[in-house]
Amino acid sequence: MTGRRTHRGWALLGAAVLAAVVVSPSGETQARWHDHEDVTLGTMTTDTVGMSVTSTGPTTSAVTNTSGSATLAWAPTEVTATPDARTTGAEAAQILGGLVLGYDDCNGGSSWSTGTTSGTTRTITGAPTTLAAGQTSSLCQPVSVTDELALIRSAGARSVDLTTTLAGSAVEAPAWSTTATTSTDVTVPFPQPTSVSCRDTKPGLLGIPTRIEPVIEWSWAGTNVAGQPAVALWEVLVQNGSGSWNPVRTVTSGTMQVTLTNYDLPQPAWTSYSVKVRAYPFTANGQVDRGAYVESDLMVRLGHRITTPPVCDGLVPNTNPSAINLGSAS
Repeated sequence: MTGRRTHRGWALLGAAVLAAVVVSPSGETQARWHDHEDVTLGTMTTDTVGMSVTSTGPTTSAVTNTSGSATLAWAPTEVTATPDARTTGAEAAQILGGLVLGYDDCNGGSSWSTGTTSGTTRTITGAPTTLAAGQTSSLCQPVSVTDELALIRSAGARSVDLTTTLAGSAVEAPAWSTTATTSTDVTVPFPQPTSVSCRDTKPGLLGIPTRIEPVIEWSWAGTNVAGQPAVALWEVLVQNGSGSWNPVRTVTSGTMQVTLTNYDLPQPAWTSYSVKVRAYPFTANGQVDRGAYVESDLMVRLGHRITTPPVCDGLVPNTNPSAINLGSAS
């Protein structure tokens, strides 16, 4: 008896469940099973942080936010001095150490300061400035020197490429970042020999002239009492009758003068000659690099007769190129 009631109860429960799952008042099945679902989304776009830097002058650049919609925060972060082919790494470090560098947005807004220098790299500090998508800002990089004479003596005619690194990042999430660089060449001046002069008296015993010989002297803006100029070699050249120039004397010390005699002048020695001074700043493999030099702004004229020593005969402008290959050499 008890067993039959139990059996009937399960049968009735099973029928009730089946009715609930299979049949609805409208005659449709209520339980519907799916192995996937298609969802239609709205239009999606992607973006990235992009920044380009273009040189617009010797010390100015244009910074552009190339992102599609992201606002860019950017700032210069460091500057590196790369030596050219005639400049050593040590000289590049000397040049960077002797420069005063500044960075600003060219309109009195944002500005950045240079920090510590380590070798050929110097840090740049300051808060980033923002730039909307597609917009362009300016970057000014004024360059000056702390002591021009000292820099000329240590690295005259040497050149470096100053490369400034800029860092950019997205103002809002997600956190994207990018970098770009801008470069400018810096060449330390190498002045001409100037104040070329000629005097005829050569002191002899007890100050009495034993013979008359021209003494060629010159000066150079890169030297003063603090030190000698960075010149690998001074050379005095005389023009011969065919118009070509021949070196007759060289000077490697700080004394900027030579004394000429009959033996220094082309033969036959019966005419006038021009004399000029040339300064070479570089050496290569222990030898003077004669491919780069600067010449005196003036030339000495010497009058000469075969029976008398040459005598000073005034000054004339040097019409030849005053500087050869003293720019940046790659």
